[in-house]
Amino acid sequence: MIPVVDGHVDLISFLKHNFPMMPFSDVTRGEITLKQLAKGHVRVLVSAFYCPDCENGPGTSTAFLSSLITYFQQYLDDLPILNSPKHLNRVMVGSGSPALILLLQNADALLEWDFLDLWCRGFRTIGLTHRGTNRIGDGNRVRNPNGLSFKGKQLAQKLSESGFIIDVNYLSEPAFDQVVRSSSGALIASHSGLRRFCDIPQNLSDEQIRIIIERGGIIGVTFVKEMLSSSRQAGIYELFAQIDWLVQQYGPDQVAVGSDFGTNKEKCNGLENPAQFQRLAEILKEHGYSQKAIAKIMGKNWSEFYALHLDRNRFLEWPHQ
Repeated sequence: MIPVVDGHVDLISFLKHNFPMMPFSDVTRGEITLKQLAKGHVRVLVSAFYCPDCENGPGTSTAFLSSLITYFQQYLDDLPILNSPKHLNRVMVGSGSPALILLLQNADALLEWDFLDLWCRGFRTIGLTHRGTNRIGDGNRVRNPNGLSFKGKQLAQKLSESGFIIDVNYLSEPAFDQVVRSSSGALIASHSGLRRFCDIPQNLSDEQIRIIIERGGIIGVTFVKEMLSSSRQAGIYELFAQIDWLVQQYGPDQVAVGSDFGTNKEKCNGLENPAQFQRLAEILKEHGYSQKAIAKIMGKNWSEFYALHLDRNRFLEWPHQ
């Protein structure tokens, strides 16, 4: 089976909303279980720490992020956090429990939170906003958005310089443009669709795709129906169509998957849970994709990308003072 790296999973939200105060290892039903992950040969999950817009603000956002970290430590401590490229490589070829990379979704708390603390906890990817407005900038559901604030521009630059990856999901178009100008590092879209297939603000325009690819980033195509088709009746072949378009335009080296499992959003037919991941590999093969290209899309692109960002000492190389 092809090793899978899922670029965006909401494990904490899944547990809190469906199985509060239950360790993930005890969960045997629902959208994500260890048994399903094993059946789909999922080796790495990029686990999102989602901070809702209602918690934005001085003190409030840091308290909420702290509560998520505590919850994670109590109920997800049986899944290891990747801490080095060697660790990642061992997990990719292994058969035990999957490992995690941590992603902060909505970074309002970072205006007060210590970067080094976040890095040492295993966070490598930062999504600056969610759908609304925070102290950093405007998300993609804001009418007449202004983009990033002054502090947001400074934050984007510092994150990039200190080795964090910026996830452009949920950024408004002005904020996306300002992130491109304010930061120099790689950008990713951890779980997105393409506007040419489904024209909604959360999806990527052709120009945004081009910029992410040129900056050396990865695009994780989501499994969420409402982002794959305007009819919201998407199946696995609608997902394949978006992956295939990216590959035909840019090749297979920067295309991946970001399921968004763990949310209550409806997933495309045929990929409703992680146990079905290998079905996507089969469809890629049916359409003439080589084993090498399939391996890249299913996991190798994410694993090679994150291998460049896992070194714990990399953060310390940046002159913070």
